Amino acid sequence: LTSTTGDTLLIGNSPISLGPLAFNFHKPSAALDVDLVKGWVWRTAWGYYGYNEKSDPGVISARDFHSNSATLSLRYAF
Repeated sequence: LTSTTGDTLLIGNSPISLGPLAFNFHKPSAALDVDLVKGWVWRTAWGYYGYNEKSDPGVISARDFHSNSATLSLRYAF
């Protein structure tokens, strides 16, 4: 699990990018391996990515997005 919250100071030459930015960032993941027979492994994995700004930085509205991803794989080792 990767997760962080807090203030990040944005420094730039644009007046709308100066100051602290409060945000949430989450990135949990899970995976499961199943040995089918000798040399063959089935793997299922899941990951989530979430980003949410808690403050309004000015002219541009706060960003809020997330995604889920899944991976299915079959591995052969000899």
